[in-house]
Formats: sequence, C-alpha cells, structure tokens
Amino acid sequence: MLSKHCKTCNFPLFQKNGIEYCPNCKDDTSDIVSKNELNSLNLKNINHNKVIEDKISFLCNLLEKETDLDKIYKISNLISELLELSQKLNDFQKIEIKK
Repeated sequence: MLSKHCKTCNFPLFQKNGIEYCPNCKDDTSDIVSKNELNSLNLKNINHNKVIEDKISFLCNLLEKETDLDKIYKISNLISELLELSQKLNDFQKIEIKK
C-alpha cells in the first residue's frame, strides 16, 4: 500500500511491478495526488461549490446502483452532509463579501 490515494474514490493505492493502481475502482492513477502534495495546495483557488457538486454527483451515481441498505444509508448521509457543507460555504462567502 502506498501513501497516495485514488483521485476518484480516495482508496489507498497499491503498486505492483512498478505500476500504481487502485484496487477499488481500477482508475488510472496518472492524476493521483500524494498527501504531501495535498497539504501544499492553495485552497483559495479551489472552487468549493464545483468540488461539492462533483462529489454529490459521484455519490448519486453510486446510490443509483447500490442495493445494500447499509451502504444506501451511508451514501445518503454523505450527500446530506455535503449539501449542508455547501450551504455553510455559501453563507460564509456572503459574509466575506460584505466585509
């Protein structure tokens, strides 16, 4: 197991024969960001609403295919939390604009 995570599902990456791969979603690892690289990102340049929208869309796609009730519950809660976070960020941005 590597200290890098999959960009798509955030699952830890593995390496075999010098090739990094995600055993969870088999995603291409060319855009993988290590934890150290994440810490150096400039968070002010990130469009938070777009990130949250993308994650909600990803979770909705998972939810559509899911049949396990426990996983449906967990995914639904994550969507709800992301919606709340989006609202809080919007409220915060309104306060920052007023300053």
